[in-house]
Amino acid sequence: MRNATLLMLALGLAAQSTQAEETITIKLPAKPPALAGGRCLDPVQARGWTVLDDKHILIDGGRYQYSVEFSYACRDLDFNNALGFRGDPVTGRVCGTLGDEVVTRDFHCRIQQMEIISKEDYRQQVKDHAAQVATEREARRIARDKDKKSKSP
Repeated sequence: MRNATLLMLALGLAAQSTQAEETITIKLPAKPPALAGGRCLDPVQARGWTVLDDKHILIDGGRYQYSVEFSYACRDLDFNNALGFRGDPVTGRVCGTLGDEVVTRDFHCRIQQMEIISKEDYRQQVKDHAAQVATEREARRIARDKDKKSKSP
């Protein structure tokens, strides 16, 4: 009798678990495909970069302009006067694939995503970033001046 009760209990739980199973599909934003061939960044052709924040930089690669996102925050990029790149071991090109990195003297910043942007988008993002930096700098100056005035007798 006890075995029959356990068997019925087990069958009841199994039936409930099969009824409770539902498939939940979560759609993530599509990641742009990695660049390939001549569209990849040739580090020799890189002319400059703009650090937007700890996870994003823009690179002027000569023929193409690139928007790069890092896998994790990469600190102090805006204090470096040189950047290096680790890309394909044969060609040296950086396509945004697994293992590609932006290299500084102190850090290796793994690239999560890299895409080509238009020259117009590149210029606009650089311009917007410069305006943001100028606004933040002015706000700090004003706060510093207020602090000095409040401390003076």
